[in-house]
Amino acid sequence: VKQVEQEVKQVEQEVKQVEQEGQVGQVPVQKNRSRCFSCNKKVGLLGFDCKCGFVFCSAHRHASSGGKDESSGHNCTFGWQDFDRKILADSMEVVAPQKLEKL
Repeated sequence: VKQVEQEVKQVEQEVKQVEQEGQVGQVPVQKNRSRCFSCNKKVGLLGFDCKCGFVFCSAHRHASSGGKDESSGHNCTFGWQDFDRKILADSMEVVAPQKLEKL
C-alpha cells in the first residue's frame, strides 16, 4: 500500500512539472475569425462555424478523421460520434409490449 501511495505522489509531481512547463493544456485559439483556421483564407460572411470553436472556409468546413484526403476537411476536436449517438438515444422510443392482465 505504501509503494502505491509513493508512486501516486511521484506521478502527481510529474504532472505538476509538465503543467508548469506548459506542455499540457495548450489549446489553440483562433485570433482572426474572418479567416479560415486551416488555410488562413478570408471567409467574410460565408465562414462556417464548427462545434470545435473555429471558423473554416468551404473547402475545410467538414470534419475529417485524417484519412487519405486530409485537404477536404479539418481535424475536428469535437466528438461528433458521441454527439450523434446521444441524439439517436434521445429520439428513439422504447418498444415494449403492453402488459396484459391475467384472468
